Amino acid sequence: MGLEVTATAAERFDRYLNELVRWRARLNLTAVRTAREIVRRHFLDSILAAAAVPMRIGASTVDVGSGAGFPGIPVKIVRPDLEVVLVESSRRRVAFLEHLAQVLDMPGLRVVWGRAEELAHRQAYREAFDYAVERATSRPAVSVELCLPFVRVGGAAVLLKASCAAEDIRQRYELVRALGGDVDTAALEESMGLPGGDRRRIAIVLKKVGQTPERFPRRAHRIGREP
Repeated sequence: MGLEVTATAAERFDRYLNELVRWRARLNLTAVRTAREIVRRHFLDSILAAAAVPMRIGASTVDVGSGAGFPGIPVKIVRPDLEVVLVESSRRRVAFLEHLAQVLDMPGLRVVWGRAEELAHRQAYREAFDYAVERATSRPAVSVELCLPFVRVGGAAVLLKASCAAEDIRQRYELVRALGGDVDTAALEESMGLPGGDRRRIAIVLKKVGQTPERFPRRAHRIGREP
């Protein structure tokens, strides 16, 4: 992926792995059981977001719907210069993420409790970030509407999805444009196979070219529908 994993980064990944294994059962953090699979299916998958766009030094990045910290924490580990905010709506998972931030001891990592569709309307977060990253299981159209309102003009949102999601995004150009975004069509053609299996992923890159109208993101029952 063109990313360097330093000895310090590798040691932090090891600490992260240990905490995931310890907390997994209590919080249903992941169904993946072996260390090798956690590394392959979560860590490697997540850092694809850092490789997808040339993030500038010190850029502000929001992880929308962070869950167990994916992809925001792996991105922060390989790019410690980034300022990363993890947004999560589950209070129990927020407690895990706050604990993890202490264990990993990385300045510039912050956890925010709240629903993305509500936080994106607050002045402190609206169009306040250079990048938004997301690796949740939401439909691509939902991810588009949740992420782009956080991104300032000139930035980008990076959505990590299964390779089949490319066609869904192609059919949602109108929604992307309504939110002030533009699809990097070249990225839709570049899927990556994760080592040790046949799973393929793409990083959908949405460039922010105009301001998002105030009505977005909409309420839960409207998110991801035609504008």
